[in-house]
Amino acid sequence: MVAVFLSLSALVAWFAARPESGGKEGLAKGLVFKESFKEDIKGIFLATKTGEVLVQGDHFIKFYDPNGKLLWKQDDLKFTTGAGVSQDGRTILFQTSPVPKTGQLTTLDLSVHLMDRQGQELAVKLNPYRYFNTRLSPKGNFVVFGEALAKKIYLYDRSLNPLWERETYIWYVGFDPEEQFIYDSTSGMILNLQGRRVWELPQGMKFLGVSSQAEVILSQPFLTIGENRNRIYLTNRVSLEEVILEGYCAGVSYDGGLVAYQDLERKIQVW
Repeated sequence: MVAVFLSLSALVAWFAARPESGGKEGLAKGLVFKESFKEDIKGIFLATKTGEVLVQGDHFIKFYDPNGKLLWKQDDLKFTTGAGVSQDGRTILFQTSPVPKTGQLTTLDLSVHLMDRQGQELAVKLNPYRYFNTRLSPKGNFVVFGEALAKKIYLYDRSLNPLWERETYIWYVGFDPEEQFIYDSTSGMILNLQGRRVWELPQGMKFLGVSSQAEVILSQPFLTIGENRNRIYLTNRVSLEEVILEGYCAGVSYDGGLVAYQDLERKIQVW
């Protein structure tokens, strides 16, 4: 038996508002819950606002409330991939195959499932691309299909209707927290929901993160070599003000009011 303890959920839930707090901010201190599984875990996904936990194995999907109560499960599946949960825990994404995985994933006929918090199906459709990588947007309103070796992504709405496609890699694509913009590090562009360019990084830069409305942007060079290898650029897209930080990694808060980064002495600083 492979024992997996969900201490990760407790750590992140420390910063999450708890539903039982009556809408007020509450802190979950210490280990919230733990669980053991009979097979290896492929992924653990946290609803960052409300604390629900989605656990994905090769043959099961399980969804827990913030206190560790099992809300629903599907444990008779042949194969699962591409899981995710929205930040409010109301939308769950995963893919299934009617047959077990025996070779290349791209030979499987996959079905895409969107579920609600109670385990009711919101939408299900066949995956037309056989891409086993899917990404759910923060609020659960969009699904991105992509593949590690295929320079193409497809954006769908929460009813699994196609919106547009673009030549880029899924690993370099993300949303701002309010889902008003999409950033693409392959091209260095910020796009609106229609796929049109609204802003662009200097050549050779990639996104580290964006705030709500993509107002505050963190970026760094793709190639971390040479004299600029440890530079992190903090840019306000509206005022065009820019600050250069010296460090290794960074993140920006939801509203852009706070930035945390690891400096050259490996210390975490918050501005």
